[in-house]
Amino acid sequence: MKRILFCLALLAAFALSACGTQTEAPEDAAVPMEGDGTPQYEASNPLANHLDRSNLTDETVSNATQNLNLEAEDSGVSAKLQQAMGGPNLLYLSLEVTYPDTVEHLGLMDHAPVFTLNGVGQATEDNSIAGIGSSWGCDPDSTTITYLLTAESPQALLTPGQEVTLRMEEAATGADLSFSWTITNQTPCQTISLQDAAGNAVGSAVLSPFALSASFEPTGEDILDLMGGLVLLDRNGNQLTPNESAENSSTDRQELFFIFYSPVMVDQVSQVKIGTLSGTVS
Repeated sequence: MKRILFCLALLAAFALSACGTQTEAPEDAAVPMEGDGTPQYEASNPLANHLDRSNLTDETVSNATQNLNLEAEDSGVSAKLQQAMGGPNLLYLSLEVTYPDTVEHLGLMDHAPVFTLNGVGQATEDNSIAGIGSSWGCDPDSTTITYLLTAESPQALLTPGQEVTLRMEEAATGADLSFSWTITNQTPCQTISLQDAAGNAVGSAVLSPFALSASFEPTGEDILDLMGGLVLLDRNGNQLTPNESAENSSTDRQELFFIFYSPVMVDQVSQVKIGTLSGTVS
């Protein structure tokens, strides 16, 4: 998928500040603020320390989280897929990887691993059911990196019962690791019909607490205006502010993917607007 980032918050929000297993909050990590404003760091919950969950209920967070703790090893590289959090169109994955040598000596600063997410039984990247993005930060003298992965699906494919395999190919060592599991995340999701200003149906969107993916006929509007023109309204007509970034894929239909860095409760959203397009949440 060809991607255009609407803002650089992707790197700022998800870059990890240190390598290795963390037992206390890194000084510059994006630790969510809750209640009285005291940072809430959870050593056993790696994804929670890098996502702002303040707009979500405890029940939604619990339903959106799946503890995996899957391990794999190849060519001297060992890894643990720790956790998944998200909904049908976006899953975050936390992956801790330990290498046989330091990050600097292996050249990992310049040659990051390649990740794909396939349905069980699918073996090639062309058959992947979601696009994978990755971000990380580390000490070059360390042998351990924690990757934060985003698995993005334009349709609501990442649903309970879906069997998937995450594959990691690492060129520096030749390691080829895979992790298979069945998705159990039960996160609210809505499919929304999109209409143009004249009321004509032109496409659809999938809304989850973590993202909104939209596919529609070209509108003639500037793509950057569309990418910056997302508005979510509650039932009182007030604007919700999920603090999002957008990606664009150029096909015969226009496809946009908005990631929410401050996830929203789907049942609070009444209307979605993207430029001149709009849709009502049932």
